[in-house]
Order: sequence, then C-alpha cells, then structure tokens
Amino acid sequence: MELDSEVTIDDETFDSPAMESKNYDPDAYSESFIENVFAERVSAKFAAQAGAGRDELVLVVPDDFKNTFSDELSGIPDTVQRRLNNNGVNADPRVEIVTYDDIGT
Repeated sequence: MELDSEVTIDDETFDSPAMESKNYDPDAYSESFIENVFAERVSAKFAAQAGAGRDELVLVVPDDFKNTFSDELSGIPDTVQRRLNNNGVNADPRVEIVTYDDIGT
C-alpha cells in the first residue's frame, strides 16, 4: 500500500511511505518459515519497490509477531539492500519494521 500523506512513527516522519501490513498470529509460524520464506518475500517486494523509486518502506506487524520474530525480521533491511546491489540498482531505501502500536492503529 502506498500512502499519500506523512506518517509519524516513533517521532520520525515518513513522507508517503510504501507500507506492507501483515496481521499475522505468531503462533501459526515457525522461526524457519519467517526467516526463509516470509522475510525473503517481503525483501523481494521491498527491493522491487525501491527499484521503482520508493525510498521509504515500512513493514507493519502486530507487537507479538515482532517480539517473537525480531531476530528473523531484523535482517530484512540488509536483504533488501543486498538484492538491490546484486541487481545493479543504485538505491538506498529506508526500511523500517514497526508495530501497529507504533503507528497508532
């Protein structure tokens, strides 16, 4: 989803970021699935958006999902950058992983 307005997350303002919202129950997934499938899919989608000129990318998940899988999710920004570099794309997107509480929903 793309927002056509500013969003404030933890006192930082994002100007019309591309956001991916996933309202997942952490009990339904393993660490292996999150690291090897979920994170790869999100990284691929974010790399495509960055390649198309989006420079602010935000993944929004429930608090318990982020807490349960924080290690697996933390690699997404580096994976996005690696995908861009490997494909010769000159982009340096800002990638944030936040919770619904962080954006006030």
